[in-house]
Amino acid sequence: MRLRRKTKPRVRQAVPRTERSETPVFSYSSKRSASDRSSGRQDAPQTVRTGVSKPPLLHRLPSWIAAVAIFVSIAYLLTLTTTPRIVAANSSGTSSLLRANAVYKQAASQILGFSLLNRLKFTIDTSGFEQSMKNKFPELSQASITLPLIGRQPVVELAASQPAILINSAGTTFALDSGGKAIIAASDLANLGQRQLPTVTDQSNVPVTLGKGVLTADEVNFIAVLNAQLIGQKLSIDSIMLPQVANELQVRLKGSPYYVRFDMENDPKQSAGTLAALKVNLDANHIVPSEYIDLRIPERAYYK
Repeated sequence: MRLRRKTKPRVRQAVPRTERSETPVFSYSSKRSASDRSSGRQDAPQTVRTGVSKPPLLHRLPSWIAAVAIFVSIAYLLTLTTTPRIVAANSSGTSSLLRANAVYKQAASQILGFSLLNRLKFTIDTSGFEQSMKNKFPELSQASITLPLIGRQPVVELAASQPAILINSAGTTFALDSGGKAIIAASDLANLGQRQLPTVTDQSNVPVTLGKGVLTADEVNFIAVLNAQLIGQKLSIDSIMLPQVANELQVRLKGSPYYVRFDMENDPKQSAGTLAALKVNLDANHIVPSEYIDLRIPERAYYK
């Protein structure tokens, strides 16, 4: 019989913390600082940058410069110059105008420069400009201004009433249009010598006012047609007069000691034809009236 030796029970002893020889285990959390662990934030890895970074202002500077340039360009295109281009309405040039091109251009420039509002396309007073031009130049029947879409020079389109006759009263000569209105002084009329307008002397010496009526349209028509008819009959006119008698017109032929009396309510063509026939008859009979020939009664002729 084998006897077993009694073994003593093992008593597990606690090892002090400082004496433990455990191998430390790597943990990312162990590398963080206490402040990071307490806040719960994790630092992102930083990228090392080379060179010097530009301030935010310099990054935006090119965009700002471009925006300013665009704004200035648009603002510039909205402005107008005060030196417009003058053109004649329904004409390729300015020959239909009664004054020199420079005269109209200078006046238009002064009107545009009178107010700063006329320097901008959206504030210019176009109706006021047109009225000012017509007031300054009574011969103008049209004075419209056109604004360019892209350019800055406005275009002024003018149309003028054409003179029919000239009238001299109180020592001053004016051109009348077909309606009998005084539209321009003869001294301001361009190419006066080339127009071959009949000149009528008003013996009443009533002062003429530009833009106002002097004769009726029928009276102007009678004078203009009679002048053309007499020229066609090879009868040279020395002078045409308006006496202080209603509806009467007196014409003196060159080389004649007498004058011819017409009634402006009659037909000017018929009156001219009667005078031409009478003169042929008088010349054939060697008769020269000493004072006048009276053609005021239609189809009748009297002389003295």
